[in-house]
Amino acid sequence: DAETAYENAVIQSLQPKYPVVAAIRQALEEKAAEMAKSSNSARHALVIDERAIELCGMAMPKLLASVANGSRSVVACRARKDQKAQLLQLIRRRVPGSVCLGIGDGANDVAMLKAAHVGVGIIGKEGAQAVNNS
Repeated sequence: DAETAYENAVIQSLQPKYPVVAAIRQALEEKAAEMAKSSNSARHALVIDERAIELCGMAMPKLLASVANGSRSVVACRARKDQKAQLLQLIRRRVPGSVCLGIGDGANDVAMLKAAHVGVGIIGKEGAQAVNNS
């Protein structure tokens, strides 16, 4: 389809700068196929960091959403505030019936909390911004 063709073109353009992108795509494809065969999502969690959100969100959002859909939970770690919200929006848009919970403890989590179906703010060292916006 057109979306897959677009993803392939993006991956080809990223390949010189990020040679690992093809290996990431292959690993995600293998995991998505494995998850499609199993009905037990309780066995899987997706933990994704800043670089992976950037690469996968731009180059292979459909595949990222497929793996996220097969996971019981998705955890974004060491990600920028805009990426946390981007990941939640991707899942909300591409995984029908999903319920997104965002948990944050500071002002950098406000965009994520607002993008979630349910936002939980924890009062922490960074003040009450997360709590005020959850």
